[in-house]
Amino acid sequence: MRGLGRFSKQSLWIFDKLEYLVLVFLFTVMVGLAFLQIVLRIFFATGIMWGDPLLRHLVLWVALLGATMATKEGKHINIDVISKLLPDRGKTTVQALTDLFSSSICVFLIHASLKFIRDELQAGALAFLKIPVWTVAVIFPVAFGLIALRFAISGFRNGTMAIRGRAR
Repeated sequence: MRGLGRFSKQSLWIFDKLEYLVLVFLFTVMVGLAFLQIVLRIFFATGIMWGDPLLRHLVLWVALLGATMATKEGKHINIDVISKLLPDRGKTTVQALTDLFSSSICVFLIHASLKFIRDELQAGALAFLKIPVWTVAVIFPVAFGLIALRFAISGFRNGTMAIRGRAR
């Protein structure tokens, strides 16, 4: 059983690093393309025709991947007025319930984003460079899936701690 736990932790570590590298790569491409567009417009009175639509989609991808990382690190937007008034075990219980509720909301968002992708696939709209909109919209269910998974893991971890009587 220990080997399985070590394997899963190592797999998560590799996945986290891969996610980070993809985010850094996309952010670098985004900044580089934006800089190139500015230089081309100022000095050459031109630009890359597909650059602005690509930048809009890159901003979306970077924001959603950043949200998955924020969720992983527990640095997402959080309103915790009630938990300030509770004892430690109560805080852990409320956090578990909040995480599980957030995970369920993300599951609904996955469903909605899959419906959006299906509709875009049927519509056949293009994002840029003859790339269909549905292909760049794939980030929605992927990101919401990762966020849901991370909230669920945190919710079950906090729930287990609350049941055992431990604080976070």
